[in-house]
Amino acid sequence: KKMKSAQTTTDIFVYAFAVIVVGLILVFGAKKIIEIRNTGSEVEIMQFEKQLETLISSARGSGNEFIENLNLPAGFSEICFIDLDKSPSAPIQLTHPIIYDSWDAETQSNVFLVQNNKLKSFYIDNGVIKVSDNSVINCEKDNSAYICCKASDGKVKLKLSGKGRSVIVGEG
Repeated sequence: KKMKSAQTTTDIFVYAFAVIVVGLILVFGAKKIIEIRNTGSEVEIMQFEKQLETLISSARGSGNEFIENLNLPAGFSEICFIDLDKSPSAPIQLTHPIIYDSWDAETQSNVFLVQNNKLKSFYIDNGVIKVSDNSVINCEKDNSAYICCKASDGKVKLKLSGKGRSVIVGEG
């Protein structure tokens, strides 16, 4: 009887230890998977930024005008462009207060990717971004100070017009 009791106690410790080890593996594995996904997301954003810089650069000096279907990085639902030479626009303060605050603080960000209440901003210096005076259907804008376009199936259709030193961004 004593032998069986000692074996049962040992079995309980072995099982408890196994449960703890498996639990730790699951917790640390899940953290690592999340970390890898976040890194992939950052890489996708950096690739998008590079693609946009290239598009603006090719439109810029050439005087070319073209319509581009941009695939926004996963999870982002809207892209906004602001003309840093203009004063912050009141309507954007209501719809995108964080973008307004960034513009008002002169942070030198002129492109914003919007994801619910979060956003990613960057500065494209391959020419000054200007906003088209043309009317819009699927985008929000105020005069020629800013334009925000929502994605449809992850894509945004934009018109880029090179004007020498600057590029005018409008709805495509």
